[in-house]
Amino acid sequence: MKRTLPVVLMLLLTGCVPSGSQESAPETTAPLQTTAPLQTTEAVESLPPLILPTETATAPKSDEAYYRDELERLLEEGTESRFAMCDVDEDGRDELVVISKTEDGETETVFDGSKEEYHGSPAVFYHNGAALTEGDAMPSWYLPVTSATGDTGTSEPPQTDGFTPYHLYQYDAEWDGYYEVVYVDRLDLATLEKGGHADEYPEDADTSGSGFVYLIGNGAPVDVTEYALWRSSWETEEIVISFTELTPETVGGVTGATQAESVSETHS
Repeated sequence: MKRTLPVVLMLLLTGCVPSGSQESAPETTAPLQTTAPLQTTEAVESLPPLILPTETATAPKSDEAYYRDELERLLEEGTESRFAMCDVDEDGRDELVVISKTEDGETETVFDGSKEEYHGSPAVFYHNGAALTEGDAMPSWYLPVTSATGDTGTSEPPQTDGFTPYHLYQYDAEWDGYYEVVYVDRLDLATLEKGGHADEYPEDADTSGSGFVYLIGNGAPVDVTEYALWRSSWETEEIVISFTELTPETVGGVTGATQAESVSETHS
């Protein structure tokens, strides 16, 4: 049975970045199935547009044959890649997961038969249908230093403390694909102060005085305690995927040699 991750306060999860779909997105999104009830302010006002999966083949063909063809195509193109067979969407059968190097970094694609369920930056997949990809290292709110004379210079990057802005996606079982639900960022008081923009920090939202507030989608900034409660309402155990380097010798492993049980690499 496929699992559909419900949405928390009209916001949550998983998805893909493919383009050019022939399908239409579901009109409504089921609520996120969580282990803890969500108790937070109205952090998100609306969902971003869905990004639909792409049909990549029409001729009837077994999944294994299609997967081998796709891997052989990457070999012929000389694309440096690694792959795994893993039931990412937990529908009872393995998908082909491929991470390939590109000029801009790495791209991950999850194939379910001839369909691309997901295509975008390497993601962390969760057992409840969520997926997470890192966002911009330099957030859009980051402001340069302005000196007393009016000169504009540069400043240190925002504090991270292990936090990186991220995109949150949800798997939808009806059309068998992932779509982006929300983007999460964080405002950093110390960085704004160094840049001479402390007045840009929403102190009213920082009820715990941590020096950080979180931006969940288009909603108003929320305190770290509210953010932690929101995230705990959907975050669950990650799916660990074991990848194999793509070579002429390993293409045959598409039938089951690269499973998720033995951990050779966990991507995040």
